Amino acid sequence: MKNTVVVEVERIVVSSKYKRRYKRHKKYHVHVKDGNLLIGDKIMIKECKPFSKTVRWNFVKKIGSAGEKPEEVVESELENKPEEGENKPEKELE
Repeated sequence: MKNTVVVEVERIVVSSKYKRRYKRHKKYHVHVKDGNLLIGDKIMIKECKPFSKTVRWNFVKKIGSAGEKPEEVVESELENKPEEGENKPEKELE
């Protein structure tokens, strides 16, 4: 179990009768060669031949880290956010 991590996938399902949303969880046992993953990291996995009784998935790549924002979001926040001490530009009236 040294090279194995447990990945939980959460999805939202809508009931057909009541149209209510609820969460479904599923856990996958994933084989990882180098264990540099942290709790909360988003990863990509793929199905493979069985490594053991429960391990049938293989680690492909790391998509995002826990607590790390994608670059696109960070850049757009910086463009729209005025610097400290700088007043917002006022609208000119004609």
